[in-house]
Amino acid sequence: RFDQPLPPRDPARKPPPPPRGTVAPQGNRLGPLPKRLTQDPDPLAPTFITPEQLARTYDYVDETGALLYQVLRYEWTTAAGPDKRFTQRQPHPGGGWDPKVTGRRVLWHLPAVVEAIAQGRQIWLCEGGKDADSLNKALPRDQAVATTNAGGAGNFTEELATQLQGAHVVVVVDRDPAGYRRAAEVTRLLHGLAASCRVLVPAVDKDATDHLAAGQGLTDFFQMSDEQLSVLIAQAHVQEAVKRAERMVGRAEMCLLEAQARWASADQADGRKAAKAAGDHRRFALRWAQEAV
Repeated sequence: RFDQPLPPRDPARKPPPPPRGTVAPQGNRLGPLPKRLTQDPDPLAPTFITPEQLARTYDYVDETGALLYQVLRYEWTTAAGPDKRFTQRQPHPGGGWDPKVTGRRVLWHLPAVVEAIAQGRQIWLCEGGKDADSLNKALPRDQAVATTNAGGAGNFTEELATQLQGAHVVVVVDRDPAGYRRAAEVTRLLHGLAASCRVLVPAVDKDATDHLAAGQGLTDFFQMSDEQLSVLIAQAHVQEAVKRAERMVGRAEMCLLEAQARWASADQADGRKAAKAAGDHRRFALRWAQEAV
C-alpha cells in the first residue's frame, strides 16, 4: 500500500552514486583546441661565435675535504651575447659519476668556512661560484672568506643556514628579482643563527664579478636595509605581473588570428558548397574566440 512507511534501509547497502552532470565546465564545452592554421615565426637559430665548452668545475667537499659532489659550468657565446648553464654530479661508489646528486648539501669551501667562523672572520655569501671566486681574490684572507651554494638563487636551505651558525655573514646579491628574493630568504633563515648579517648589492652592473671588473672596491658595495629590500621585491612582483599580462595579451592575439583564419576558411568552404567543412570551421572559430577571452 502507498500509505505504508518504507522499510528500514540496510546499513550495509552502499548509497547510489551521484548523478553525472550533463554540462561540461565552461572552458570545455566546445572540446579541445583545434589545430592551428596560422603559425608563429620560427626563431632564428643562434649563430655561435664560440661553441659550448666546460669553463669551470666547482668541488663541494665536507669538513674533512672529502668530495661530495661537483657543479659544472658550461659557457658559450652567440650573436646575442654570452650564455651559460650548469649541471651537477656526484661520485658513484662503483666509479664514474652519477648525474643525480643526493644526500647532504654543503657550502662551497666548507673547511675554509668552518675555520673562518671559528676565528671570527666574515663569510661573504654569494649567488654563484664565479662571484665567490672573484671575491676570494679581492678579500683579505685574514679577514673574510667567500662562499656560495649549488643550484642558484633559490636553493639556499635551512641545512646550509645551520653551517653558518655563529658567523658574521655578508650576503652579496645580484641586482635582479631573484637576487632580491634570495636576500630576503637568506636573512630569514639566518635570523637567530648568524652572529650578524647584512646585505650588499653591487654599485654597478648585475653581480659582484661585474662590480669588481668595473674597478669598484669592496667598500663600494651598497648596503641594503630590510625596508629597501622589501620595496625592490615589491617592484619585482609588479614587473613580473606586467610580463605575465603581456604574455596573456600575446596569446589572446594569437587566438583571435586563429578565429579569423577559421572564419575565412568557412567562407571559402561556403563558396565550394562544402557545408560540413564550413560548419566545422565556424565551430572551430568559436572555440578559438572563446579561448581569447
